[in-house]
Amino acid sequence: MGGPLDAAGACAIDPGNVHAGFISFAVEVKNIRSVIYPWHQEVWDLLAKVADFPEVVRILIARNIHRTTFRSFKDIGALGWRSYRQWFHNRATDRASIDPEAFGEVRQRFAFDDAVMVEDPAEPQPVITKFFSETVHGGTSGDPLIAAQAKRWARAAPIAADFSKLRDDDLSADDRRELWREFGDRIKAEGMYDLGKWAPNGTDVEP
Repeated sequence: MGGPLDAAGACAIDPGNVHAGFISFAVEVKNIRSVIYPWHQEVWDLLAKVADFPEVVRILIARNIHRTTFRSFKDIGALGWRSYRQWFHNRATDRASIDPEAFGEVRQRFAFDDAVMVEDPAEPQPVITKFFSETVHGGTSGDPLIAAQAKRWARAAPIAADFSKLRDDDLSADDRRELWREFGDRIKAEGMYDLGKWAPNGTDVEP
């Protein structure tokens, strides 16, 4: 692995039949306020971290993921989940605790209406439970969503591995733009640009 993951596991292809097999997945959680675009370091930190494992589907969880990121994920075989929330955990220690009154004041002053303090981090959020128990098993093409994405990622992974430099935090804007353009060209050449409107090609990118 190219670094620690926030979570990893295996999802049953058919929850009603364990003999149908499992699909491995790797999860990164980016609990940040900024909108995440498909060329951002946060995306590539996940894609590059397990680049040598094309059988592992990548899943990004973040407060705000741009629609171009979802479109690119659909084409290359990754998954994303937009929480619409930024979670904070009161660890209840003198050094790391969050004062609820101060938290509320900051939340109100900066209009952080989506900032939420989690009382019990050991208890999974129902919306995330629903994503892993229902959403990943949905789909309209005959295959569960995660199975369809696994097939796509197996093809896209070797290409993504060649662009792992997009994971670098100190990459210049010009270099990032050029690498991203090359990545889009490679995906198009592979015949995987089906949903489209996410690669840098003039008016082809949605705002």
